[in-house]
Amino acid sequence: MNQIFRSKHRKFILLFGLMIQLKFGSINLSTEMLSSQIINKSHPISPFDNSDRLFVLSKISFRSISGLKDHENYPNIGFGYKISKNLALEGSIFNKPLDNSLNQAITGGVQYFFGTADTLSWVTSVKKSSFSSIKEYNVNSITFDISKWINFRSKLFKFGFGSSFYKKNDFSINSIGQINFTFMNILVPVKKSQLGFGLEINQNTVLNSFFVQRSFK
Repeated sequence: MNQIFRSKHRKFILLFGLMIQLKFGSINLSTEMLSSQIINKSHPISPFDNSDRLFVLSKISFRSISGLKDHENYPNIGFGYKISKNLALEGSIFNKPLDNSLNQAITGGVQYFFGTADTLSWVTSVKKSSFSSIKEYNVNSITFDISKWINFRSKLFKFGFGSSFYKKNDFSINSIGQINFTFMNILVPVKKSQLGFGLEINQNTVLNSFFVQRSFK
């Protein structure tokens, strides 16, 4: 079993590792714009169990970036719903006071699962996000990503990469840009729930996430 796993997925994992070393072509973003990255990642909806339909996630993220030492944790609640074995809907909400303002985000998206007839382990995701700091700015973005799921010894691994295209309005000037990133998730089953770890890397920051996910049939 271990030999099959290594031979089948070694090239993909090596490619993922090389991508982390790349210098992405994103522009240099302010910390406010980077806040939208916290809620842009796709929801980890497993393709391996078609009996599970609804997924509910509670997550906290920690960002590695200078200038935000007092505001480095971000809570997030997300959900996913599988319409069929190939298609799922996802969404999330985010709300946190920050510097006498209020950061709010609402997101929604779709995921499409594809691959072999037996295992739909490749996923492409499209997600729309609206991030607002009520007194300062609004950031609207669309995120595309593609990822690969691997089931190994009851643990689920997800590796992928994507791009987020944003438009910022600070009530005086509009600006647009792009963030490219790579990411991974690890999910460990614990009874009827899953404990998870997430990592996202782009040229500006590293984002670590810890979450608890519960699925329902």
